[in-house]
Amino acid sequence: YNLRVEGRGGTTLLEHWANGPRSAGGVHVCGFPNMFLLVGPLSPGIIANITACILEQTNHVVEVIRQAQQETNLWRRRTSKASGGDVDDFTAIEASEKLESEWVRHCSAMYAGSVWTKCNSWYNQTLSNTSESEDSTDGY
Repeated sequence: YNLRVEGRGGTTLLEHWANGPRSAGGVHVCGFPNMFLLVGPLSPGIIANITACILEQTNHVVEVIRQAQQETNLWRRRTSKASGGDVDDFTAIEASEKLESEWVRHCSAMYAGSVWTKCNSWYNQTLSNTSESEDSTDGY
């Protein structure tokens, strides 16, 4: 089974994750607007209570969408009043490259010296595919 997920500029998720899967909080992936993962790469849920993690991540996604809808509606009202015309929705929810990289560094620091860096597993396969300045792991 091969699912092709394409983001901005035609970059595929497979290409984006060529050196190992990465995300911001296990939910957002830079370059893939309006795509939300639950228990994605670098998610706390993989080593914590997964049910609680899914609940928290779902609440986060709902809140982010709710805020985006409110901001879009507010912008639409302001623009419509000012120009007298209709306004399209231009909202895209996406993690920045900076946020994604900061999350990867945070997770790597949390794993330093732990047993997770010493076992050969799908769970931490990306440790060997990263540079010293930006390590990546598959879980929080």
